[in-house]
Amino acid sequence: MVHVRKMNGTDVEAVSAIRVRGWQSAYAGILPRSYLEAMTVEDDAARRREWFSLPHRRSVDLVAVDGANRWGGSTTGRPGARCPTCVRGRSTRCTCVPA
Repeated sequence: MVHVRKMNGTDVEAVSAIRVRGWQSAYAGILPRSYLEAMTVEDDAARRREWFSLPHRRSVDLVAVDGANRWGGSTTGRPGARCPTCVRGRSTRCTCVPA
């Protein structure tokens, strides 16, 4: 069963891997190949860790998990109702691919 919970520091690498792979797959043929190939999990994870360290950020970041598998999901900004599948209407942006 998939469970949605608040994202924490131990989720950063897995969510970054999902995000980078998702972008590379979804935007192939749309964005320049060089841009997509330059994306790395390490760079994305570093930016995400920096984001988590901001003391006054106003977003809620969520992750969908099924046992040890992280299926992804990150929200930025104010919660909305764009992704009912992932977070039951509580995400404004979500990426879902198996980890």
